[in-house]
Amino acid sequence: MFMKILGVDTSTQLVTAGIVDDNRVLGEISFNLKMRQAERLLPLISNLLDEAKLEISDLDGLGVATGPGFFTSLRIGVSVVKTLAQAVDLPICGLSTLDGLAAQVYCPGLIIAGVDAGRGQLFVGFYRREQGELKKLNDYKLLNPEELFSFDLSINPEERIILIGNMIDNLGKERIQLLIENTDSGNVLFMPRYYSMRGAVVAALTEERLKKKMDDDLFSLKPFYLRSSDAQAALDNNNNLGENSGK
Repeated sequence: MFMKILGVDTSTQLVTAGIVDDNRVLGEISFNLKMRQAERLLPLISNLLDEAKLEISDLDGLGVATGPGFFTSLRIGVSVVKTLAQAVDLPICGLSTLDGLAAQVYCPGLIIAGVDAGRGQLFVGFYRREQGELKKLNDYKLLNPEELFSFDLSINPEERIILIGNMIDNLGKERIQLLIENTDSGNVLFMPRYYSMRGAVVAALTEERLKKKMDDDLFSLKPFYLRSSDAQAALDNNNNLGENSGK
């Protein structure tokens, strides 16, 4: 069954959209947008559809990365894709940003997918491939860089550790070297920075789920933040201060 799927990711500053048809990439656009994602995402999707010579009604489904990632950009991306799905009555799937990163790694070993969480922290997922299938080893984590290798993941000294995601750039070479020296494995592979989350990857993973009838409910689909926004954190802090002052 051939399916034309649009996938979108706005979980980081690299905003990306891609279209696949039976795992064949029809087109993909990515831009590093530090600001104004709300006003630029729909034109980006429109340009992609134009280049692929498709209308939104020609699609069979939509996929969107739900995070974890930056609060505002995630909210924008999920809202835009949900609006499109409702407008043309298309099935929709939400996919983890970290799962999408890890899905691009096919070599054996411990896969660590991570993206910048701000405040000097990382959003991280740990994976291995078992008989070709990607397996998540534990819950997604919000970590300080020094905690990256602090989990008991049964690392064999012979096992390769593969890191993927923009956390590699944000850690810096000196800190990375220290982290490597503190592991039981000296076999660490850093995936190049162009192995980022891609709209075509979101679309391909969505296609796999839709073929299994595993779409999400449009109205309950929400971004996955893993941490409250700065505004919510400030509100919680003010509430706590108020409660304490009243005691």
